[in-house]
Amino acid sequence: PANPTVIVLHGGPGGDYRNLRALEALADDYFVVFYDQRGTGLSPRVPSAELTFDGSIDDLHRVVLHYGGGSPVALIGHSWGGMMAAYYATRRPEFVARAALAEPGVLTDAELAEFMDLMRPKLSPGLLWYLAGALLQSLRVRGPDRDASRDYLVERMMHAPGEGNALNRYWCDGQAPAAASEMWRVGARAMQAIQAETRKPDGGVRMPPLDPSAYTGELLFIASRCNTLIGVERQRSHAAMFPSARVAIIEDAGHLMFTDQPEASLDVLRRYLGAWPRG
Repeated sequence: PANPTVIVLHGGPGGDYRNLRALEALADDYFVVFYDQRGTGLSPRVPSAELTFDGSIDDLHRVVLHYGGGSPVALIGHSWGGMMAAYYATRRPEFVARAALAEPGVLTDAELAEFMDLMRPKLSPGLLWYLAGALLQSLRVRGPDRDASRDYLVERMMHAPGEGNALNRYWCDGQAPAAASEMWRVGARAMQAIQAETRKPDGGVRMPPLDPSAYTGELLFIASRCNTLIGVERQRSHAAMFPSARVAIIEDAGHLMFTDQPEASLDVLRRYLGAWPRG
């Protein structure tokens, strides 16, 4: 491509790129690549053995080589995609010119343990009723493959209303925006397989090894003001791990800052990408 390459990494594991399409606006100046990761969104469903953390990073490297032609690219990673970008940049720094990480959830064992503890649902009669209804509806799903019913159920569970679902701390006023449900299709198998890798035999959890010192370029962490789960405080902690990193805060936005406040978010990205690849 004539323009410099920007690769967008969606959230999850198990999400897809549909609610990141506001980033298409960057195509005025960049060659922007979106893809649904293996086993997610509109990508084919594959066996669990093919869905691993390292495999996700390897797939990203293939995308980088194909569209970057061996030259460094810019990465924009959202949530889990931000985690992928951090790992890829530290494993293959020579291929990363810029990396914008929008609220990566966890990068350390301690953060993962805390996050998993918070993710345990606080059951109430209302939440149980909602989940029971979602389960019954999932049994009626007839999709293109045997994963369709499970994909539907997990998507409904992710967006359960109320305080019992910790993910609602992602949003302004604790209410998920409509964009949160704008997904091609959840990849439940990918989500569960990759999360299972983090579990230790003793019941604890661990992240794959990460060496922040391996990437010396400037990283941009993006945080939303409304997110009280992995927002400003968490991203400032992440930025402090790396040799050169800063945090940009998007006001009046939750975890989906690119759809909540597209103009402000795009302005932050354009200023960060700005001089690249010229300087």
